[in-house]
Amino acid sequence: MMTMTMKTEFCPALMGALVVVTRGIHAEMERDPQFRDAVTQALARFQMLDWGDTCAEDVQTNTECLETHDRLFAVYLTCGGKIYIIADPAANGQKYKYITVLYPSEY
Repeated sequence: MMTMTMKTEFCPALMGALVVVTRGIHAEMERDPQFRDAVTQALARFQMLDWGDTCAEDVQTNTECLETHDRLFAVYLTCGGKIYIIADPAANGQKYKYITVLYPSEY
């Protein structure tokens, strides 16, 4: 039997970051409660360093970026389609200032 350990703590470097969504994401969240829940779940996963449906190369890049506080990027498949979540660092390089949720077409 295989046992999986799930991370349940938020990444301290992401705590306090301002979460913003694009107009497209916002409109769909207003229209569809299931999508709103899916985005909320994806954000929680992102803040726990669960990179969702991100390719292996970008997962490795995220691991490296956590050390240098460079931009983080993740992909999640939701009931409303694929979404991206991106974290941009603060100017001081100590924490992340913004977390943005967007559709790939809005990138």
